Amino acid sequence: MQTVILDFSTCRSLDDIHQMLKTRLDFPDYYGMNLDALWDCLTGWIETPVTVVFRGVSALPKDLREEAEEMLDVFIRAELKEGVLYVVTLPGDVRERPRVTVTIDFSDCRTIDEVERVVRTAMQISHRVGGSLQAQLHDLLKTLAVPTNVVFHGIAFEMPKPLLNYAIKIEEVFRQAEAQYGTVHVV
Repeated sequence: MQTVILDFSTCRSLDDIHQMLKTRLDFPDYYGMNLDALWDCLTGWIETPVTVVFRGVSALPKDLREEAEEMLDVFIRAELKEGVLYVVTLPGDVRERPRVTVTIDFSDCRTIDEVERVVRTAMQISHRVGGSLQAQLHDLLKTLAVPTNVVFHGIAFEMPKPLLNYAIKIEEVFRQAEAQYGTVHVV
């Protein structure tokens, strides 16, 4: 397996960072040098499997460090999606990575009760009388102690419409918590 070291310590601008990524990861000439283009290259261009090591982020000025950490989020999302990209960060160099990944798989669900069971099991929510699952999720997600990546599988247009609509509502609760509280990251 190939290992690529991304050394941010010599970068002085956002363009320097993107140029370093383009060179070290052998991105195409048309690489757009933005987060969307980074995602596209990580999930469809680079040769995998590969280990990517982030180094020297702490040496960057604050504004560039924040940009590098946003890039790290893109790498982590690609790592979770592709399964053949491995991201390594050095202790103390960047903020701590999320420690928990939860997969919510609706593939075998045929009823709304099964959707709720899958979500309750994945998020370790006990069934309680009163209050909708969405309300219980909302309460849980705003108080998560450990940052959590959530991966959804099996939401498909082939699902019966009421089931699809319910699964999308559940996913939307997670996306709202991502925007409001930052405790979860929907992949």
